[in-house]
Amino acid sequence: MSFHLTDWVLLRYMHALHQKDQRDRSFKAVDPQKVFSILVVSTTGLGDTVLSTPAIHAVRRTFPQAKITGHFHKKYIDLFNGHPHLDQVIAYEGTYNRRYKKFLSTIKAFRKEKFDLVFIFHGNDPQAVPMAYLSGAPVILRRPSTGKFAFLLSNPQGEEDYFSEHAIIGRLKTAQLAGCPVDDRRMILSPKAFNFDELNKFYRAIGLPADSPKVAFQPGASYAYKCWPESRFIDLGRKLLKKDPRLTILILGNRKEKQLCNRIFKGMDSPRVFNLAGKLSIGMITALIKELGLLVTNDTGPLHIAIALGTKTVSFFGPTSPDLFGPLQDLERHWVFYQKPDCEPCLLKKCPDPHCLTRLPVDTVLSACEKQLYENE
Repeated sequence: MSFHLTDWVLLRYMHALHQKDQRDRSFKAVDPQKVFSILVVSTTGLGDTVLSTPAIHAVRRTFPQAKITGHFHKKYIDLFNGHPHLDQVIAYEGTYNRRYKKFLSTIKAFRKEKFDLVFIFHGNDPQAVPMAYLSGAPVILRRPSTGKFAFLLSNPQGEEDYFSEHAIIGRLKTAQLAGCPVDDRRMILSPKAFNFDELNKFYRAIGLPADSPKVAFQPGASYAYKCWPESRFIDLGRKLLKKDPRLTILILGNRKEKQLCNRIFKGMDSPRVFNLAGKLSIGMITALIKELGLLVTNDTGPLHIAIALGTKTVSFFGPTSPDLFGPLQDLERHWVFYQKPDCEPCLLKKCPDPHCLTRLPVDTVLSACEKQLYENE
């Protein structure tokens, strides 16, 4: 993300505050038995947020006496209502174009909690670290400890190995800086994250048979270069429908992916295909994924929800590596396609020819889908 004038002013202000700060801000100065209020931050995308849940569990195990506040993007807070490892949630209101939206009111809410400790597992830059510091918390932990605001962190600067670790392990190691265990890598969602009532009402409204076996396609991703070609999704869908007359295919996506999903919907041209892009709340999406027979997906948020819920998946990696973002739990339930690109690493977040994905043929994916769906019938 580019650095703007507001960021520069904030940086100067943070330097001035930091120079006057006489507190011992290392974690070694904290008595773990006297940590009573903790903030955990994961304010970026859906997948990044779900990937933070093992680290949140580790924090709860280490500080059972503490009140733990989660700070997540407002679009995803329903995933954490009633979460067993959190006491409350404060929404992150920022957007890509308005990164400081409700910046001051959020800091005001933070300061009321008198945090003893902040973990930033995956935060929006450049505002995440200054917000944590302005909360008044003496100790702020984040990996990697790099960037213009790294001087505000309590852990030493550096730790570039963060970028070669699985995202879950990287977050767990952030928690480990405060003595938290790193042995449990399972992602956990709140039991209240599922809105089955609204989902079933929606199914009835669109005439979708509630009892039909369902496969969902997630053809979009945060960047187009991470996507298996839409023509392959169309061909795969046609072949699955032909092989199983009972099957219903649901196409998932956000509002920005509506056109992509609509093209795939029209391409499959079947009354057993439903385009749900942009029509579901996060609670409905979570309930839907929990009930699926299979999710066919690129490397994106719904994949991580499916892994957390134990739903079978077939997923596509190429520019991104499953070693960094793939499943770590219930491995027998997840079929990962990955052809390591010879042009790696993909740093530009765009690619004119993502052959690591385009070379994957439909029939190979079809075989994997059939094994996932039918081998235990």
